[in-house]
Amino acid sequence: VTVYADGAELVYEFSALARDMERDLESHDALDLARLVELPGQTVTRSATTSILRESIRPDDLSRAEVSGRMRQRIERAYGDVALTVDERDQLLAIAAAPRTPGEEAWKLFWERWDLLQKAHAQELVNDDAFARRKAELIGELRR
Repeated sequence: VTVYADGAELVYEFSALARDMERDLESHDALDLARLVELPGQTVTRSATTSILRESIRPDDLSRAEVSGRMRQRIERAYGDVALTVDERDQLLAIAAAPRTPGEEAWKLFWERWDLLQKAHAQELVNDDAFARRKAELIGELRR
């Protein structure tokens, strides 16, 4: 692995992730024996001979990456609790994975409003059409 800074990113360039000692050590087939898995705030690119992991070393990007990771978990929990449809989950995961995901306060406000809307619908204070329309509006507001 070669590690270096590239602007505001730390770059890990792997020429091999795992090697089979029985094979020729010069073979680049070794990359197929393991796979890098990116975490929030990281990107992985692969070629025939290298795998490159990049992550931001700027504090604001790191905090956004942490928020993104927490929000992905929250989205999956809400989906598991049937508080989100598949389409809503996919839209929210895309927002959470975006390079400029909303900050923690925006997500907090979103979830407060989402939960309140869910409760109002469960108590039949909001009809199905208004419920669907308002959920779409909340997701749209989060995108801005």
